[in-house]
Amino acid sequence: MEKQRLTKTEIDNVIISAEEILRDMFDVGEGEFLITKNRGRNKVEARRFLIYLLSKDFVLTNKQILKRIPSITNHATIIHHTRRLDVLMDVEKNLKAKYDRFRHRMSEVEMLSLIKAGNNQLVITDKEMVIKKLELAYGCLMGTHTCIYSAEEQFAEIIKELKE
Repeated sequence: MEKQRLTKTEIDNVIISAEEILRDMFDVGEGEFLITKNRGRNKVEARRFLIYLLSKDFVLTNKQILKRIPSITNHATIIHHTRRLDVLMDVEKNLKAKYDRFRHRMSEVEMLSLIKAGNNQLVITDKEMVIKKLELAYGCLMGTHTCIYSAEEQFAEIIKELKE
């Protein structure tokens, strides 16, 4: 995924979307991993996924992450979670697949936020999102990405969205 810089509002929107997806994926209640410092495994994993997303995919600084996630109290925690997830994803392929599912769901949310619905027509406002979805589908086709949906299903969905 190509790294991207975000405005403060976009960062907040990403965190809100990610929290909803992660709450569902890890069966965590609202605010349980963002606000409280609970160390339950599912809460730590959800927090780790969010930190990794923000630091690796959206290039947020440790300071920006600290400002937006109250359960994180220092930069060392961010560094630890980022490095730890890198190592774990190399070793545990199912964890890598789980992160890929999370990232795929985030891509869908990002795509929807870039689409304006007007008189039942789909207007794409950012071609970069289409390119990212195509790159992900191509990576699945070539075997360079772990995917929950086949490349054919992803290409079909992209084409369907573009035709509508």
